[in-house]
Amino acid sequence: MEPKAADNTSTNLETMKPKPRLIENWNDRSVTLIVPGSSGPIQSTDRVEQVIVKSATYKVFGFEPEPIILRPPVEITAIRNPLNGRVCFIGTMDYYLADKTGMMGFSDPASGRLYFIHSFLEMPEAAGGLESAIKQFEEQPDLSRGYQRVLSSNDPSKPFCPGLLTSAPETFFVADQSDATDTQLESISVIDNIMRLDIASIHAKGHYVTLLSDLNNTNFHITNIPFTNHGSFLIDLNAKKVVKSVIDGQEMDLNTEAAYPKPKIEKVNKP
Repeated sequence: MEPKAADNTSTNLETMKPKPRLIENWNDRSVTLIVPGSSGPIQSTDRVEQVIVKSATYKVFGFEPEPIILRPPVEITAIRNPLNGRVCFIGTMDYYLADKTGMMGFSDPASGRLYFIHSFLEMPEAAGGLESAIKQFEEQPDLSRGYQRVLSSNDPSKPFCPGLLTSAPETFFVADQSDATDTQLESISVIDNIMRLDIASIHAKGHYVTLLSDLNNTNFHITNIPFTNHGSFLIDLNAKKVVKSVIDGQEMDLNTEAAYPKPKIEKVNKP
């Protein structure tokens, strides 16, 4: 009887599984953390503070369930959640929002291209702090599964965009051809899962012309005089959308079918 060939199926499948590899080591970085407030029976004010987190870059190599070797690297951040003392692992952002069920990270709101992501793993904070949690994280047998949650569009915690860019007039966040726009985040707060953003939109358009004349020459001196628009935006984090937008004291009509909203027109009851 001839010897039976070895079954390499399980070995091949193990080789084919996605394997995250650390390509940039864990390093300290400073981020903005928002701890939400509440107006309920136990009232609390929100707070915004700078905290130190640790971030690293991973890349997945493998071919299951589909070829992903060409996917870009993903930056992962370890951050302590002050609401439950656990360490959350999440994609790298500049802003983070604490929540009892995990953490949310979001991009710079001043750009208008605001989007949110959720943490994909959390674990108890050990005596060693973030370093100890990172060591446990790297020893996880299903690390690749957690990594895939960052990339998956089918995951329930997938990124979402609340539509901030299109909740203001077209030139609030984006300059037209004859103008330059600089947007700045003035303040941020979160109460009862409603995020408020106050953003200034500074435009270079606006000119002051000075006539300089003497016996021989006449010159025109043109000076740019910047002007600023102020916007306040309310985002319902449960509904995942902007629910109110006020620009320079005028509320925008967010129910319009147009690409960008215009001020609401108050209906006047006829006598």
